[in-house]
Amino acid sequence: MNTAPDPTGPPVLVTGSNGVLMAAIAASLAPRHPLLLHVHERTDRAAAIASSAEPLLHADLASPDGPAGLAAAVRKQAPVLSGMVLGAASFVRTPLDRLADGDTAIREVLALDLAAPLELVHALHATVADGGRIVLLTDAGARAGWPSYDAYVAARTGLEGAVRSLARALGPRLVVFALAPGLVDGATAPFPPRLALEGTALGRPAAAAEVARALERAWTLPPAVLHGAVLTVDGGLALHTP
Repeated sequence: MNTAPDPTGPPVLVTGSNGVLMAAIAASLAPRHPLLLHVHERTDRAAAIASSAEPLLHADLASPDGPAGLAAAVRKQAPVLSGMVLGAASFVRTPLDRLADGDTAIREVLALDLAAPLELVHALHATVADGGRIVLLTDAGARAGWPSYDAYVAARTGLEGAVRSLARALGPRLVVFALAPGLVDGATAPFPPRLALEGTALGRPAAAAEVARALERAWTLPPAVLHGAVLTVDGGLALHTP
């Protein structure tokens, strides 16, 4: 993949770009590639990155027709992509003893956090130029298991398994890998402040810009370093996992 800055080349699709972390990732990629920024509701962060040539694409990826609708909008804007960074997600509690019969929270979390990125890869992989990158956002902390977030944990860890399958299916033409942040300042809630102090080797959460910089650097690495891998950027969170 040509990793030199090319503001006139094919764009990179970034989903969930209204969030703290994904907005930082989009901003880090913007000097290198044009962007197609997906948002759902809040648009202030994404709008600060987008230009008139890079319109915001609105879609509810948790809805049954959301991924297909976004894929159609992407194809209309850009028949060829340089890559995709798929990070739209919801961090929603699904406690065993508090969900009433008929509650749709579990299905909604799995739809947005797991099904949507897989559907987008299936729908758009053929439009990604040879050597392009497909990046799925997971969560390093989810590997420990959180009792009240079983649907979220299932989705995030499920994507790590999907990365391995997609890497086998799409390589060597495309490079597929996952980025697994830990605690990110302003983006990880509702964990108590002591977790940032006691739960990581660094003694603090990562700044969104630090995680974005890691992805920016990874974007330029040779395929053999990344393909099928999970790049963990957790500040030593795993070192404190019981």
